[in-house]
Amino acid sequence: MAVSPLEDNRSEARNWTTATRRDLKVTLGEFSNFEVGDFTGRGEYFVVELKESGKKFIKTILRKDFLDDSSRRAEGELLASMAEIPSTSRIAPLTPTQVLQSTQFSGDFYAVSTFKEHTRNLYADRKLLDPGLLMDLGEFTYRLGSTAVPRNFETRRASDSILSLLHLSESRASAEWSQSSRGAHQAISIVQSESPKIKALIEELNSFPDPPVFSHGDLKLAQFIEPLGEDKILLCDWEECGVSSHLADLCFLCSDVFYSQVRSQTDDDMAGESDPALIQESYDSAVANASTQVSRVLTGYLNARRKPFSDGERRAIEIRIGLSGLYRLFTVGVKGSDLRPRELALASIGMQIALGDIPELF
Repeated sequence: MAVSPLEDNRSEARNWTTATRRDLKVTLGEFSNFEVGDFTGRGEYFVVELKESGKKFIKTILRKDFLDDSSRRAEGELLASMAEIPSTSRIAPLTPTQVLQSTQFSGDFYAVSTFKEHTRNLYADRKLLDPGLLMDLGEFTYRLGSTAVPRNFETRRASDSILSLLHLSESRASAEWSQSSRGAHQAISIVQSESPKIKALIEELNSFPDPPVFSHGDLKLAQFIEPLGEDKILLCDWEECGVSSHLADLCFLCSDVFYSQVRSQTDDDMAGESDPALIQESYDSAVANASTQVSRVLTGYLNARRKPFSDGERRAIEIRIGLSGLYRLFTVGVKGSDLRPRELALASIGMQIALGDIPELF
């Protein structure tokens, strides 16, 4: 079987798209329309119109190299397609209707779902993230954890940023990071310099009772879409789902709300600003506003759970949201060259939260 071409080679990418069109016809049957989506994340997106069932959204899961476990990511989509994931009055899952293996490209898969017209992603904006929406996100996150894991998937672990951070803190120079960007190497160096603290915090985290539940594995604002003219917000992208900590999804979502909000506000407030006192004032204000938004997500979660957090859970939430800020430094670094001062500041805030140096923040 042929190997999928590298994304950064445009000529090969065009050839791959042509071959994929043929592959989709073999796999899905005849279709009357074929649109190539933007290059986003790990694979191309396509829209096809099938004669029998209308427009379908095709997400391709590409095997990039010998280290890439595309079959695991496809398995996550398959799990979601088989699970009965609950909805709330405002938020629902959008899962694949089928997951197919490529007939031409070894290690490539297609996740097929219903196509939604004119969608936009949620993102950290003071107008979009209103209090009601934040509480709805918290309620949905709690309901999500009640999903019964389908048979044969009970031992599949969801992605967990805390475990990924621990791996980074313990990793050494190897082929795994040899092709990484300069920003990624800088982030890894910073994470490893904090390795003793990270290990101690994760040991503390592991000391708390933590029943495993179904987890999306990558629950962040960008995974939620709003289709134009529909009354539901939809949660997509199930590649990383499985079983994890009952607080993993909640804390990862809260960390995304928190750090995205701080970044958004400081970007607005500090454009061209050089006065250290005013910069600090901007960060203090942004942290306060972001913590209020996180508290609304937590309130929605607790309203659905009908049981307050224990002291251990409150401390676990602090640790998880804080360490997620340090892991975020790596995910940002992978995308660029040198890390920017703002990203370093957000990681520093994260460590302060994890260590309990900013008490009663949430």
